[in-house]
Amino acid sequence: MQSHPEIESELKSLLGEMSEAVPEVLDAFGQLQQATFQTGALDVKTKELIALGIAISQSCDGCIAWHNAALKRLDTPLEEIAEVAAVAVEMGGGLALHPASKAIAGYKQFK
Repeated sequence: MQSHPEIESELKSLLGEMSEAVPEVLDAFGQLQQATFQTGALDVKTKELIALGIAISQSCDGCIAWHNAALKRLDTPLEEIAEVAAVAVEMGGGLALHPASKAIAGYKQFK
């Protein structure tokens, strides 16, 4: 398994390259991301936990690593990551087991 810090770093690099090719798309996505991940009725950590669950259900390694990194910066306890993974498995069945286990293992890689 590639480490989640490496996946996050690679994703940042790839997004930089994509931004050079289609800057208006990445700018718009960045604005959407900034507007979404602000405290409103839900706090930022709750939104990141939801995003992690969706990333697990979609089996997106880049998204899992990205949201794991954000959750680590928010000092989220591993138990909360594990519960999100469990909910994703309940909703996604066996197809979610592998990405859920990668999410838990990957979260542990962020120091």
